[in-house]
Amino acid sequence: MDEYENNYAERTILGFDIGALTSDVTVINNFELRTFFGIDKGTIDPLNRIIDFIKTEYKVTVSRHKLDNTIIRNEKLLIYGEEIPNLRDTCKQMIDYEARQLVDEFTSKAAAAGIQLPDIGLIVLCGGGSLLFKEVIQKQLSRIPMIFSNNAVMLNALGAWKNANKLRNEYVSASSSLDFVAATLE
Repeated sequence: MDEYENNYAERTILGFDIGALTSDVTVINNFELRTFFGIDKGTIDPLNRIIDFIKTEYKVTVSRHKLDNTIIRNEKLLIYGEEIPNLRDTCKQMIDYEARQLVDEFTSKAAAAGIQLPDIGLIVLCGGGSLLFKEVIQKQLSRIPMIFSNNAVMLNALGAWKNANKLRNEYVSASSSLDFVAATLE
């Protein structure tokens, strides 16, 4: 933590969580929450387009989860034991297009929140979409230092677990477990 305190204490740090339906940005300055904003874009749009392409061209339905994992792991997608020709190129075009739109909207909303790109000291990317859109984000925001989680999806689960533990500890002296449940719903 000392490294981050020394290098980023006076800089703006953004947490950029790219999910399936939305992307959420948390703005931290001097290690204190400054603001946050959401973007109505995520991984579902390019994945649905690719699924529709496969359904139209090959008369087969592939789940988003399977397609997402196939793309992220750079694996072959087999249909009836055969690889779909040029699928990687098709996926790359659709994903890159959506990723560029996401970065454009991110830049616009950051500016509306009073944050200029040169003022950003670090972007911490998480969520499954950060893996899918990683290449375009790195290219388009190349002048900003970035950290990508190796297990981006697990960060959300860990965050929820830590928050639940914090709440549980605050209400450990509560008279019943219902008090804890009520506190988690607030």
